[in-house]
Amino acid sequence: MLAEKIPAIQQALIDAGLDGWFFSCFQKNDPVSLELLGLTDKMVSRRCYYFIPSQGEPRKLVHLLEPAMLEHLPGEKNGYLTWQQHSAAFAGLVEGNQRIAAQYSPGNELPSNSRLDAGTAEVLETLGLELISSADLVQQFAAVWTTEQLDGHRQSSRLLHEIVKEAFATVRSALQTGRPIDEYVVQQFILASFDREKL
Repeated sequence: MLAEKIPAIQQALIDAGLDGWFFSCFQKNDPVSLELLGLTDKMVSRRCYYFIPSQGEPRKLVHLLEPAMLEHLPGEKNGYLTWQQHSAAFAGLVEGNQRIAAQYSPGNELPSNSRLDAGTAEVLETLGLELISSADLVQQFAAVWTTEQLDGHRQSSRLLHEIVKEAFATVRSALQTGRPIDEYVVQQFILASFDREKL
């Protein structure tokens, strides 16, 4: 859960000389934000935002038709209904900051992290904010495995290595005995081995 990571995120922001980390969610626009904010199983049909400052309490902005969207996360909540309310509340969300991280990549060099839409980026820049790529933060807080995931990877790696050795042994045996074999037979052997090992 992101809530448990907030102190570490704030320290990482301080270390990087950043004032905060900005998250913007609308529909399925940003898998990184959706995952970190715990929204992957929700339909985000209205724009919502979460801002983690380097110091102090996080802030959230949600549409009043979806008021519980970020309820599971800590922080002061503000709501909007009209576009005028949205504009005013949005400015308040990031007020007092200068350099913020966002799911943005200069020149779209990292497409998987370049998820902030141009319009929202323009609004942030109009408010006087400098956008910094969140790629390093994502690497540190989202692109890491849990102990269970690492264990699963190690087990899968071991099983795949065994299947590769078995496949080569099957090919060797066929060639030594003159039994016909082709790529399809080897492919089917590998797929059957995946099923056997539940890979």
